[in-house]
Amino acid sequence: MMNFQMVQDVLEFAIALEQASQKFYARLAEQTDSVAVRHFLGELVREETAHEAQLRDMLSGGWELSSNSISSKEMDRYIDAMSIPEALDYKEAVKIARDKENASRMLYTILSGQVEQPELVAIFNRLALQEQNHHNFFVREYRRICIGQN
Repeated sequence: MMNFQMVQDVLEFAIALEQASQKFYARLAEQTDSVAVRHFLGELVREETAHEAQLRDMLSGGWELSSNSISSKEMDRYIDAMSIPEALDYKEAVKIARDKENASRMLYTILSGQVEQPELVAIFNRLALQEQNHHNFFVREYRRICIGQN
């Protein structure tokens, strides 16, 4: 069970999620035959790398949570987003990517409500919006795959 008492704890966790996403999208790009999807996944790797850098910059801010802590119950759902099976077909990988992006969006949304500093609220809201856009792409890609299989 994880215990997040300080923003730094949550930021370190979010950084680990972003790193896992970078590796996953690079691996997923190798599986697709679509040049457009491969290009998009490369963009995602770059965006997730930028998210990681932004989160690392925030580590030195000495920020505080507005409540005593973020509950383990709230955070436990994001643990699964870090582990990815080795053997995946493309359809399953896209499904996992869709769920990962949704989990990241929810994490950043929770974080935006747990900090009082307007600059942090804005950063977390922007990250949540970017993760929502990524999620929307994977929803469309998953539908495309499912339609192609019928």
